Amino acid sequence: MKAVTAPQFNKHEYIGKVINQSLYIGHLSEGVYSVDLSWKPDKNYISKASLFNRLASCYNNLNNSVESEKLLKHIIGTLDQQNEVALKQLSDLYLNSNDLDKFLDIQTEFYELVVYNDIKRGKIEESMKKYGGLLWIQPFKRE
Repeated sequence: MKAVTAPQFNKHEYIGKVINQSLYIGHLSEGVYSVDLSWKPDKNYISKASLFNRLASCYNNLNNSVESEKLLKHIIGTLDQQNEVALKQLSDLYLNSNDLDKFLDIQTEFYELVVYNDIKRGKIEESMKKYGGLLWIQPFKRE
């Protein structure tokens, strides 16, 4: 069995310089690397729900609806119960797979979330009329 050794670091092969809150490290043959020294946890932050939404979209594009559905349900059930992107993606997933009962269930959840947004509510009402066979929807009157 051959022992594995770590590559040797020769500090004379690297050049470093700080410019405008960025550290640049250059190597003769490997190029230049940079690190943002001003980075803070809230800078360029991408939420877990957003990452999972993007991953679910990738699964949809690969026709892996089972994994996509798991991720979207995880977002809605655990991370962010009011995540409109996840609700929309899950709704579209069910519609594309002709699972109209689940589609209408998700549309109902989404409707309750956007009940005070006339444009979004109108789009949901139209899709429920079109795909759910509903002839009318009468919204509750606000008091």
